[in-house]
Amino acid sequence: MQTIITYQKKFQSRNTLFIFMIMISVAMQDEKIVVMGGTGGMGLSAARAFISNGANVIVVGRNQANVETAQKILGSAGIALMGDAKDED
Repeated sequence: MQTIITYQKKFQSRNTLFIFMIMISVAMQDEKIVVMGGTGGMGLSAARAFISNGANVIVVGRNQANVETAQKILGSAGIALMGDAKDED
């Protein structure tokens, strides 16, 4: 199996350099995945990687504008929903 680096971001905070990477190295054909906080940043990048590896993905975010943008990015390959995991209703 091939490892794919799907997202990499570097940022500096004070004197520390942080590097975030998401790596996927398994086939995900027809797996069902929900990404909370998936309408931006690392979550959205992970969702796109899962989709490119064959998974069925739903991303959830709290901000309606971000949900709409994520849906445009994912197209028909994924579903973007508005929600909050902290909300008890």
